[in-house]
Amino acid sequence: MTKQEWWNVLVGVFLALNTLALVSRVRNVDRNNARVLDEYEDLARWARDELQAEAEQLETTRELLAARGMLDSGQTGFEDRRIRDEFARRWRDRHSLSKRTIRDTKLSEGAVEWLWRKARARPWPEDPEAEATERVTRGWEERAV
Repeated sequence: MTKQEWWNVLVGVFLALNTLALVSRVRNVDRNNARVLDEYEDLARWARDELQAEAEQLETTRELLAARGMLDSGQTGFEDRRIRDEFARRWRDRHSLSKRTIRDTKLSEGAVEWLWRKARARPWPEDPEAEATERVTRGWEERAV
């Protein structure tokens, strides 16, 4: 093989590897969109499950206080506040974790992915569960623990 043929082979291999790397980066857009959608779904499911758990814990506490004859005492309000504050804190922490996960996923993309999103009109997905999650978590948000 001549020097020129070797050069052509090296350039061809280099171009093939760059093309493979570019395709891999472009696939990150779909993978990251799926990650973000999964995170939105997980957060909404978590919030619904926690709301149910909160209701069950409040009911159990009221039953225990009623059994002790303390349902009309100040202890009922104290226990309600304690339980609601606990669930509000748990929501705050889980919501923060979710926002950080989505932020980190977005920051993991570089210029190639940004250009691909612009060229293909593939913006970041919106939260399809946003309204439902907001309704479920409104009480926790208002507590601002």
